[in-house]
Amino acid sequence: MAKSPSKNSPSSRNSDTGSKLPAADAVGLDSAATQNPSPEERLNRFIGNMDEIVFEFDLRGRYLNVWSENENLLKRPRRELIGKTIDEVIPKDLAQRVHEVFRRLLVTGKPECLEYSMDVPEGTRWFLARISLVPPSVPGAEPTFSYLGRDITEQKHLEQSLRESEKRFHDLVETVGDWVWEVDQDGVYTYSNPRVYDLLGYHPHEVIGTSVFALMPADEARRVETLFKDFAARKQTFTGLENINLHKNGRQVILETSGLPFFDAQGQLLGFRGVDRDITERKANAEKLRLAKEAAEQATEAKSRFLANMSHEIRTPMAAVLGALECLALEELDPESNRCLRMAELAAQSLMDLIGDILDFSRIEAGKLSLKEVPFALGTCVNDVVEMLKPGATRKGLRLNLEILPEVPPALIGDPVRLQQILINLVSNAIKFTESGEIELRISRDEEGGGNPEPCRLRFSVRDTGIGIAPEFMGRLFESFAQDDSSLTKSPGGTGLGLPICKGIVEHMGGHIEATSVLGQGSTFTFTLPLRKAPPEWREQPCAPSPAPARDTSSLQILLGEDDPALRKLMETLLANRGWRFLAVENGLEVIKAWQNGTFDLILMDAQMPLLDGFDAARRIREQEKSTGGHIPIIALTAHAGKECEAQALAAGMDAFLTKPLRMNELYARVEEMARKHKKADPSR
Repeated sequence: MAKSPSKNSPSSRNSDTGSKLPAADAVGLDSAATQNPSPEERLNRFIGNMDEIVFEFDLRGRYLNVWSENENLLKRPRRELIGKTIDEVIPKDLAQRVHEVFRRLLVTGKPECLEYSMDVPEGTRWFLARISLVPPSVPGAEPTFSYLGRDITEQKHLEQSLRESEKRFHDLVETVGDWVWEVDQDGVYTYSNPRVYDLLGYHPHEVIGTSVFALMPADEARRVETLFKDFAARKQTFTGLENINLHKNGRQVILETSGLPFFDAQGQLLGFRGVDRDITERKANAEKLRLAKEAAEQATEAKSRFLANMSHEIRTPMAAVLGALECLALEELDPESNRCLRMAELAAQSLMDLIGDILDFSRIEAGKLSLKEVPFALGTCVNDVVEMLKPGATRKGLRLNLEILPEVPPALIGDPVRLQQILINLVSNAIKFTESGEIELRISRDEEGGGNPEPCRLRFSVRDTGIGIAPEFMGRLFESFAQDDSSLTKSPGGTGLGLPICKGIVEHMGGHIEATSVLGQGSTFTFTLPLRKAPPEWREQPCAPSPAPARDTSSLQILLGEDDPALRKLMETLLANRGWRFLAVENGLEVIKAWQNGTFDLILMDAQMPLLDGFDAARRIREQEKSTGGHIPIIALTAHAGKECEAQALAAGMDAFLTKPLRMNELYARVEEMARKHKKADPSR
C-alpha cells in the first residue's frame, strides 16, 4: 500500500499474482503461451504495468493477489505479501482504518476512497486508494475486497503550495492598509487602488487624471511640488515624506509617502509608483505623548518644589531644635540629662538625614542631580569615610578594613562628595546589618571596563559578614522604599531610600551597581565608576589649620533677618554667647530699613521671609550700594539644600551661604571669616 514513480524491468512480471490467476500465469508462462497470450493474460499484464497498485484481500484482510510489475511501488517483494494480513504489513492505525472500510463495505456495498500517508525511507508519501467489495465468482464463496491505490504525493505538494500561495495573497490583501498609486512625471495620478477612498474619501476614478498637488492645501502643495520636481530631476527614490492632504469632506489628513521611479525601455522617467499611509492618528498620539511627557515633567517638577518647600519648613524648626541642643550641651548636666541630650541629638540628626535622602531622591527622579568635576585624592576621600565610620564599627566589635590596590591611580577627576555619599551609605548599611566579623572596602581597576585608560574605570566593593539578604528580595533591592521584611532584617529598619539613591548617583555618574548575598553569611555590594585621571601636575592641597578666633571680631554689629520666632531667638542666643551685638528683624523690608538707618558689619539673612524675601532684599541693597558706595557682607541662611539655592544666593549678591540647621561652630567660623575679609578689604571699618 505504497508507491514510487520508478519502475523495474519487465523481467519480474507475472510472479506471485495470486490464487485467481492460473498457475501458469502466477509462476511464469511458457514461450508458446507468451507468443499467444490469452485475454486474461493481457489484462494481467496491463494491470501490472499501471502506475497504480491493485490488491485483492479476503474478509480478514489477507493479501490474495498483488498486481504490480514494480516492487518499488510495493516497497517489498510480492512474494512476502501473499498470504499475510494487512495487520502484519502496514502500520497498526492504518490497518485499523482499512478494516473499518471493509466492515462498512459489507454493509453498504458502496466503494470508498481512503487517503493516507506512510513513512518510507524516502520520506513521507501520500496515497489515495479506492476500495470496493467484489462479489463471489461462484455461489457459496466469500466476497473479497479490491484495492486500487496510487501515489498522490506530488499532487499533495502542489495542493499545499497552492494553499500557501493563496494564503499569502489573501493575507496581503487583507492586511495592506496603504494607498497604492502611480503618477506620471508631472505628478498626475494614472492609477489608484480602492484604499484612497478610506484615506481621502475619493473613489479611484475621481483621482485618476488629477494632480497630486490639487489634493493639498496651497502652501503644502507648493512645498511638496518643489520636492517632487527635485526627486524627478534626480530620478530618486523617496521614503517617509510627510505631507498634508485634504479629505473630500475638507478635513486635513497627514500622509506618509514613499515612491519609486519607473522608466521606459530607453531609461526615460515615466513617473513614480508608491504608497501613502495615513499617519494622522500617529501624529496626534505623538502630540498627546509629548503633552503627557510635559505634564509628567511638570508634575515631577511640582513634586520637587513641594519636597523642597517641605524640606524648608522642616529644616527651619529643626535648626532651632539642634541649635538649642548645642546650647544645652555647653551646660553642666548630670549623666542622665547628658544621655537624654545625646538621644535627642541623634533623633534630630536622623530626621535631617531622612530629609536629605528625600531631596536627593527627588533630584534623581527629576534628572537634576548635580555633579562636580574636580581633581581629588582618592586615598584621602576614602580614608575620610573609613575614619568617620570606624568608631561605629569598633563599638560593635567589628573590623573595618580598607584595601586600595596598587594599580588604582592616586589622583582622579570626579565628584568626591557624591562618591563619599555612596560609600557612607553602603559601609553604614554593612555595619548596621553585621553583628560579628568584618567589613571590607576594596578598590581596584575594573578589568571588564576595557583596555582604554581614559576614562579610568574603578571597581568599589563593600563586603560584610552580616545577616545577608533573602533571595526573594534581591530583585527589589534597589527599588524605591523597598525593605527586606524577613525576621532577620526587620529590626534595623530604614526608609528604603538609601540604595535607590546610591543606584541613581552611580548611574548618573555613568557607572553600574549590583549586589550578591548569601542569607546568614553576608553581602557584597559592588559598583563601578568611570573616572578620569587627574593631570600629573595636580597636587593635593594640605588642609590648613582652622584660624584662631580673631580678637577684632568681638565687637561685631550684626543685622539678623529671620522670620521664624524660635530660630530667631536661638540665633540671638548664639550671637550673644559670642559677645556680638545684633539687631533682629522679621522680614526683608525691615532688613533694608535697618541697614539704611544703622551701622552694621554684616547681615545674616534668611532666604525666605514674608513681604520681601532675602534674595530680593540683597538685590535692593546691592543696587543702593552702587550709588552710596560700600559693600556689606551678606550671609544667606536657608533651609533649601542644594547647588541651585546656593547659586541663586550668589546671583542675588550675597557673599556666603549657610544651610539650616546651622551648627554653632560653622556659624561662628563663617561670620568671623566674612568679617575678616571685609575688614581687610575696607581697613576703615
